[in-house]
Amino acid sequence: MFGGGAKGKITGRACLSVDGLPELEHVLLVDGLTVNLIRISQLCKRGMKQLISKKVVNGLPKNEIKEKVYGECQVGKQTKVSQQVVTTRVLEVLHMDLMGPMQVQSIGGKKYIYVCVDNFSRYTWMKFIREKSDAFDAFQQLATQTRREKGITIIRIMSDHDKEFENSNFNELCSSKVIKHEFSTPITPQ
Repeated sequence: MFGGGAKGKITGRACLSVDGLPELEHVLLVDGLTVNLIRISQLCKRGMKQLISKKVVNGLPKNEIKEKVYGECQVGKQTKVSQQVVTTRVLEVLHMDLMGPMQVQSIGGKKYIYVCVDNFSRYTWMKFIREKSDAFDAFQQLATQTRREKGITIIRIMSDHDKEFENSNFNELCSSKVIKHEFSTPITPQ
């Protein structure tokens, strides 16, 4: 897919081989593109310095490269360490978030979805709500329902720092029900 959602058909796949230069595999010829597509990891592994100096690949910076691992290559090799939350039973930890606003609201006028995932079983509850502020009521109903059905209480909830979860209503409910409320770090998935 190109910018703007346009699509192109792959019409060929080959190896790019030039004497004295590293060979690039799986070069794609895409209908509608005036250049071939290659994976950036191949440039990192196969001698970026040579490819730049001989001007084999268009669009690469012409700076002098001194470092052994190049910036783009290092970023491509990095992985994000996920937060591992270990649980031993259902309702020990619930992850909560909101989706929305949706472009089209439901017939009932609801444009947000409150999502709650049990960390142990991965069971997911979803509730359609009108406003972000309705997230508190959705959680309160869920806490009551799960206590009635399972006979056990929620130990801990995790959410982002958005105001629909970090407010006096949530603080008071968590204090009264002895639920620990934890927040994910900014700009990280839960």
